Amino acid sequence: MYAKLKGRSAMPIPQTAKPLARVSAKEVVFSAVQDWIISGTLQPGEKIVDTELAKAFSVSRTPVREALQMLSEQGLVEVIPSCGTRVAEINLEDVRQTYELLAELECAAVRLAFPRMENNDLNALKALNLHFTEMVEQGSIQEQCADDRAFHDYIIQRTGNQYLRQYISQLMIRAIRIENLYFGENVEQKISVEQHNKIIEGLETHDLPLAEKFMRENWLISYKRAQDICSKLDIKKA
Repeated sequence: MYAKLKGRSAMPIPQTAKPLARVSAKEVVFSAVQDWIISGTLQPGEKIVDTELAKAFSVSRTPVREALQMLSEQGLVEVIPSCGTRVAEINLEDVRQTYELLAELECAAVRLAFPRMENNDLNALKALNLHFTEMVEQGSIQEQCADDRAFHDYIIQRTGNQYLRQYISQLMIRAIRIENLYFGENVEQKISVEQHNKIIEGLETHDLPLAEKFMRENWLISYKRAQDICSKLDIKKA
């Protein structure tokens, strides 16, 4: 045994071993602040001080500024000349554009996923919606939203289109932020369960117009809900 070891020129590391991902200071700050904004920990209009962030993360101001620039490109922060940086406000026009485009992109996802759907995919969607139903009856709003997103994510993944996934992912950041800030615990999700069932029915019976119809309705109902809440809170149009 030891004779065999002597003849080795390199350590026999398994092929399954992967190098650890190196996360830069910029990425750490970006991820953390993005999460704070989406979750509502940082409220719309709240001032962001780069020196305070640099101190909190024990980094220089350079990666903090780079992270804030990335967040600005996502529309999550606003850099105002002579005033500094603040968390971006939400207005009715943002809400409209976010939900209307999500409705159209997810209808495109249904069309692209449609010919790829097999029995195991339909069973997976049914299982996801069943769990969603259980969470609607007894779970928290966070659990309900997670199950709702899992259902939509499954269809998006089955498109096999990475660009569509990226565009939807960017818009979902805005939608999740809106819902975390304004929807609260009293959101009625039973209609979403029914719409999911109709989407599955359309996919299962090869009725693409039916699946598209209820995917669009699913998003536009969320838009109407967000619009009503924003109007009651007197959130401006732009």
